[in-house]
Amino acid sequence: MFKVYEDILNKEEKMFLETSIKFPFYLNCGQTDHDKRYHFTHVLKNKKTGEINSPYFYDIEKIVKRICKKEKIKLNKILRAAINLTFPYKPLLGSIHQDHSFEYKQFIFYLTDGGGTNLYNKDNEFLTKIESKKFKVLYSDNNPHAIYHSKNGIRIIVVVTFI
Repeated sequence: MFKVYEDILNKEEKMFLETSIKFPFYLNCGQTDHDKRYHFTHVLKNKKTGEINSPYFYDIEKIVKRICKKEKIKLNKILRAAINLTFPYKPLLGSIHQDHSFEYKQFIFYLTDGGGTNLYNKDNEFLTKIESKKFKVLYSDNNPHAIYHSKNGIRIIVVVTFI
C-alpha cells in the first residue's frame, strides 16, 4: 500500500525543509546494503543504534506526527530518519531493497525535483515510479523500493521509517 501527497506540507514545514538542504552532509559508500554507490547523508536518527544524531530530528518528528494524526496513520516509534543527497548515476536505477527486515512504514519527503522512487510488490515486481517533485511526500507500507537517480543535478530526500 502506498499514497502520494502533493500538498500535505504547510508553509512552516516547507520553509524548514528548504533550509535542511543546507545541513552538513557526510560522505557514505553504499546507498543500500546491496550497493557501493556514493552519496551524502545527514543522519537524524541512527537505524542501528536508535540514537538521535541531529537536533533537527525533532523538527522532522513533529512533521511526521502531524501528518500521521491528520491521515490517521498509527505511529508508535520512529526507527530511522535521514536526509539523503544523491547524484546522477548510471544505471539510473539503484538496488531494490527494504529498509528493515520486518514490517514498517515509511515517509519520503522530496526536497528537489528530478529522479524518483520505484515501488515494487513483495515479489519485487514493478508497481510504479513516483517522480521526485519538491515537497511531494510518499507514504508506503514497507514496499520494496529503489532509487531512480536524477539525470542531471542532485536529488535530496528525507526518509523516515517507523512502526
